[in-house]
Amino acid sequence: MSLKFYSKSENTDNCPCEIFCHEEKAQWHCLPDPELFEGLSAEDAENWKAYLYTKPKKQGQRFNLRSHAVALYDPFAARKDFAAGRRWCVNVYVGCAHSCRYCYIAAYIRKPFEPRPKKNFEKLLQKDFKEIEKLNLHPAPVHISNSTDPFQPIEKIHRHTLFLLREIQANRKCFTTITMLTKNPAMLCESEYLNIIQQLENFQVEVTCPFYRDEIRKYFEPGAPTVESRLKAIEELRENNITVSLRIDPIFPREPLPEQFFRKPLLEDYGAPESHTEEDIEQLIQFAAKVRCKRIIVSPLKLVMGRFAGKDLRPDYLRLYSEANQGKAIKKGSSYRLSWALYRHWVEKPRQIGMSLGIPVIYCKNNLLKTD
Repeated sequence: MSLKFYSKSENTDNCPCEIFCHEEKAQWHCLPDPELFEGLSAEDAENWKAYLYTKPKKQGQRFNLRSHAVALYDPFAARKDFAAGRRWCVNVYVGCAHSCRYCYIAAYIRKPFEPRPKKNFEKLLQKDFKEIEKLNLHPAPVHISNSTDPFQPIEKIHRHTLFLLREIQANRKCFTTITMLTKNPAMLCESEYLNIIQQLENFQVEVTCPFYRDEIRKYFEPGAPTVESRLKAIEELRENNITVSLRIDPIFPREPLPEQFFRKPLLEDYGAPESHTEEDIEQLIQFAAKVRCKRIIVSPLKLVMGRFAGKDLRPDYLRLYSEANQGKAIKKGSSYRLSWALYRHWVEKPRQIGMSLGIPVIYCKNNLLKTD
C-alpha cells in the first residue's frame, strides 16, 4: 500500500487539515511534517506517528507532539527546510551551568542557566525504550544533549547521563549511531562512563572548545571547564580509541575585519570584545590533527534574542553585525546572524589549515547529516 503526502501548495480544498495524507483504503489526518516519513510503508509511518504524536480526537484536528525523553531531533523544524531525517535526541537535564553567553537555549528555556533534573527521567526513559521496541521503529541516529550539557556538576549527584548510557547499551539495536555533545569530556574519561562507551559500536563524542586561551574562555563561558581540562580529556579519550570531533563552535568575528564588509579594521571600533585570533584557531586545529580527531566542526556565532536571554552578546556584537550587512542586522528566528559570505570568509583559513594537516573542517549542519 502506498502513501501520498500533500503539501500546502497542492489542492487540499476537500481536506479539513492544512496537510494530509491519503492511503488507498482510508483517509488519514496527516502529520505536520510529511517529509519525515518519506520512504516508509503505511504501517511504519503509522508506528512513527503513534510514538511521536497524539491522535486527534475529532475530525480535522491537528496532530500534536508528545512529550518524550527520547524525542525527535529538532522537532519544530520542517524536514523540507532542515533535512535531518528521522533521528533522536535525548537532553538529559534542563538548563545548563556552563552559562555560556552565546547559548541559544535562552531563547526557549526558562531559567536557562539554573540546571535541574527532569522529573521521573529514568522512569520515562525506560518507558520510551519499551514503546520504541513495541512499535518496532527503524533504528535511527541518537544525539545526546544538544541543548544542555550531559556532564554538568549535577551529574555527580543524579547520574542521569550514566543511567542513559546504560540504557542505550541495553537497547543498542534502536540506534544506528550515538553522538554525545559536551564541554566537559573529563567526566567521560571516568572508568564507569569509559567502560560503557568503549563497548558501544558507532559511538562518538563531539567536544566543544571554541577558545585556546582560558582568559578568553572565562568571559564567554564563565561556568564551563577550562580549556586545558578539555584538551587533556580529548587526548585521553583518543588514547582509549574513542572517536572524537572537535567543535570550534561558534566561530566569532575576528581581526583583521575584512574591508569588503567593514569600514574600520578593529573589533574595539564596534565595541566588540576579543574572542579568538587566527593563531588561536590554528593552535586548536593543530591539536586536533595531532591527536587524530575525526573532524573539526564549525558554525557561526548567533546573537540570541530570546525571552530568557540575560547577559547575552547582543550589546557586544550587534553594532558589528549591523555594519556587516550595510547597517541592518540579519534577523532569523530568535537570533541575529552573519551573512553567509562573511561566515565563509572567516571559515576559509581554518578550512585551508585543516586541509594542509589532513583533518576536515566542516559546517555543523553537514556534520549532522553525515551521522546516520
